[in-house]
Amino acid sequence: EKSITEFIYSTGCRLSEVVSVNISNIDWSEQSLIVFGKGRKERKVYFSPKCKILLKKYLETRHDDCPALFVTIRCPYHRI
Repeated sequence: EKSITEFIYSTGCRLSEVVSVNISNIDWSEQSLIVFGKGRKERKVYFSPKCKILLKKYLETRHDDCPALFVTIRCPYHRI
């Protein structure tokens, strides 16, 4: 919960943009990613170091192979 809240706050992404993010889209070295917003417009967003730490902790707790960054709590895991 902390990671998704911090991610939305840090990036300024809309919920529809957050749902479509995959783990492979994240550039960890630049702390950025490309999101597709309204009208399929592409934009680059950045996240804070605190967000990076929370995302890494969140991803360490996951034991699935779903490509989505944020997934449901219960098995089978699906994109939120």
